[in-house]
Amino acid sequence: MNICLVSRELYPFQKAGIGVYVYNLSKTLAQHGHRVFIVTSKDNQTKYSCTEFGDQNITVLGVDVFSELRLFEEFNFMYSYGVYCVLVKLIEEVTIDIIEFADYFGESFFSVLYKKVTGKLLGIPFVMKLHTPTFECNVHNGLLEPANVMTQQEDFAIQKIDYVYAISDFMKYTIETRLQRDDIEVLYNMIEIFRDNRMDKSDEIIKDRYVLYVGRLEDRKGIDILIKAAVKLLNSVTKNIKFIIIGKDVISGKSYKTVKSEMIEIIPDSLQPYFEWKDPLGHDELKKYYQNALVSVFPSRFEGFGNVCVEAMGMGSPVIVANKTAMIEIIDDGKFGISFENGCVDDLFEKLVHILNNEEDRLKLGELAKERAVYFSPINLYPEQMKFYNKIVEDYRTKEVDKNNPILEAVIIENLNKIQTLIQENQRISDSWEEIANVNEMHVNEIKALNSECNRIIVEWESVVHTVKKET
Repeated sequence: MNICLVSRELYPFQKAGIGVYVYNLSKTLAQHGHRVFIVTSKDNQTKYSCTEFGDQNITVLGVDVFSELRLFEEFNFMYSYGVYCVLVKLIEEVTIDIIEFADYFGESFFSVLYKKVTGKLLGIPFVMKLHTPTFECNVHNGLLEPANVMTQQEDFAIQKIDYVYAISDFMKYTIETRLQRDDIEVLYNMIEIFRDNRMDKSDEIIKDRYVLYVGRLEDRKGIDILIKAAVKLLNSVTKNIKFIIIGKDVISGKSYKTVKSEMIEIIPDSLQPYFEWKDPLGHDELKKYYQNALVSVFPSRFEGFGNVCVEAMGMGSPVIVANKTAMIEIIDDGKFGISFENGCVDDLFEKLVHILNNEEDRLKLGELAKERAVYFSPINLYPEQMKFYNKIVEDYRTKEVDKNNPILEAVIIENLNKIQTLIQENQRISDSWEEIANVNEMHVNEIKALNSECNRIIVEWESVVHTVKKET
């Protein structure tokens, strides 16, 4: 198959969930002989071309948003339109069997819109993988107004795209309920399982016993729940423990301060040395922390899947996760990990005390975690992925095209085309004026040279005339 994956994020340049998913999926598809085309940011394309981990079956194409600056003020519109332009050019050169978009940022918006209204890209099935739409992120990050232009852009694409599948039953139910789309299927993310090469205990990162957190620092991820439970544990149970926090710091949508600074304010000065903060790490570094953690904690208030949870389990780390999230599916309702009541600091505290004080339980859970992580490995999920893709391609051949185009969508396309034509005409006129100006400047210089030559001749003539007069 020739498969196109559209994602602004791409590991290792962005160490976030969608980027890691696209990296794992594209690598697995390429290893099985499929040609993969990744449409990502121009910056990622440039970086990828300079790396040594390229694959002859993977082609990375960059979206140049700056060429669309005159069409849109909103960046996500610019980017989505740029994606559409890249796809149109791609299908002129290559036969593409399927195009998969991520939900985040609404990257599929203009491709879906043009396909629906004009029939562009009509011969190719579009599928969207639901990770976690921005609306859900905004709600669970506590924003008072979670809906905005980007969430509307994403929601339009989710509702109108040909096929949708989700990273978990939890995410499927969430979007089914909010957007009333009832044909969503579920296929878990492929997660590369790191090799568990236990390092020498002299390694500097494991001199201390520690609890590990990996994830973005934001309200949705529940980092404040962990910090409060950690402070309670350090104050009342033991100080023979550290907490290592690895993740990208972000600005809080409520306080407009960094979340890390808010977390540090929660921690008493005397306990600050028990917390270690690190920026996102690559897999080679991250696996060292996973495999030697006493326990890894993922306290998200809302989580569509949890790549890092599976990664930790694959390295033999026991895990504690919040219930009422997709991570309950990962630990199979408690068979392969421990859960606590979502949002409850006291319950997380009790679960931490139990696992830290019971080495036998920790070791048992670590082995169970490794066993469960294999389920999410590429070797196990690849057949399901291809079964899903093949089903879509076959179904799309007989799928009836919806020709009932709402007038508003048609008007949007018509006006965009007019604006694009106007911009091109302005550019043509501008180029023409520049050419005329260059010609005029050349003529001006020639006239100046001619005038200078005339002045020289006049001076010489006057000199000759003066000489003749003197002689006569």
